Amino acid sequence: MRESEIEIVRYPQLKGLSIFFDTVSYRTPHVHRELELLWILEGQMEIGGIRPPREASRGELFLFNPGQIHEFDGKGQKCTFLCFQISKELLSALPLIDRVRFDEAALSAPPEGAGDDLTAEQWHKHIQKVKEYLARAALEYLEMSPGYELGCSGQMQLAFRELLRLPLWHRESQEEETDRAVRQERVEKIINYVDRNYMHKIRLSDLADEEGLSMGYLSHFVKDTLGMSFQDYVSQVRFNSARKLIEGGGMKMLDVCYASGYSDYRYFSQTFVKRLGMTPEVYSRSPQPRESEQTRIHQSVHSLEQFYTRSRSMQMLEELVGGYLE
Repeated sequence: MRESEIEIVRYPQLKGLSIFFDTVSYRTPHVHRELELLWILEGQMEIGGIRPPREASRGELFLFNPGQIHEFDGKGQKCTFLCFQISKELLSALPLIDRVRFDEAALSAPPEGAGDDLTAEQWHKHIQKVKEYLARAALEYLEMSPGYELGCSGQMQLAFRELLRLPLWHRESQEEETDRAVRQERVEKIINYVDRNYMHKIRLSDLADEEGLSMGYLSHFVKDTLGMSFQDYVSQVRFNSARKLIEGGGMKMLDVCYASGYSDYRYFSQTFVKRLGMTPEVYSRSPQPRESEQTRIHQSVHSLEQFYTRSRSMQMLEELVGGYLE
């Protein structure tokens, strides 16, 4: 599987941990090999791949297990969050950490049925402590003062100690671990198959034949893991491809239509109106995100994201979560 579909995080700064601000317009279903924790700071977006899909808004925390499918959709808007990608080796002081699985992605409020263990007020206090540790970890990470590695990893371990006090997790069995690995490999094959073929006519039955699986089983598997039908996922990738080509400039709309895998221009135009409220022609004239000295834009058929320099990240940390650093 290529790196564009499964995010392989490199750690040029601190082994086992990456912390950064990210502004997302969209991100198709994807997985990580690390734990990923998001702190929503501005805007809102729909998070898919969890049940039920959630509208994430300012102040909320979300946690995804390694190998857990999730996606982001700003619905034409943008959402900024502080992202922590944590290798389990950073938490290796906890025995059997590799088998710890968090049962809920949304952390900010107690899930249904958790009232017997903690009151909403107690839950809120735990989450506030988590945010305090996360903010201090981010400050250590960005400042890079002498010995920051110890301080940063220590704050992250304190944050997870707080999370483990909540009834949010279990230790999976060997059977569950094996099943998860099989499902992840199958999802990766599906995503790769679409990447290779979305610009042409594409059918799930061809992939089913290639994998030796029944059409019914694979159709149900795609719906269960990606949260949408196979054709809806293909349509999403085609739409993102078209956006990327339009924003690159220099192409006629009809050429964009065919290059992205659409065979009918009317449907192509209707898709833009449905998703963004405007035709492709109007979209081509709308302001597009631009890089600056403090930002970097990453765009592909899978994502449109904006990342920030260290200096700008320090400013954002003070602006958006400074209250937790006092």
